[in-house]
Amino acid sequence: MSVEGPSKAQLTCKDSGDGSCLASYLPTEVGQYKINVKFAEEHIPGSPFTAKITPGGEIIIIIIIIAMTMFMVLSS
Repeated sequence: MSVEGPSKAQLTCKDSGDGSCLASYLPTEVGQYKINVKFAEEHIPGSPFTAKITPGGEIIIIIIIIAMTMFMVLSS
């Protein structure tokens, strides 16, 4: 997973132990961000995602990546 945008990407990722993980990113500048989520070097369905961060408060982007089997089902 990677984030591209106006501020440096500091990602936090926690393995849930069930084939999924919880990833979060706190943007520090307004602007448009591209969130790339890959499994086995391939983008998962819908990736890259876009987030437009506007002024007015802290926003935390949280992406939950469901089990690998979900990806396999969607890609077959």
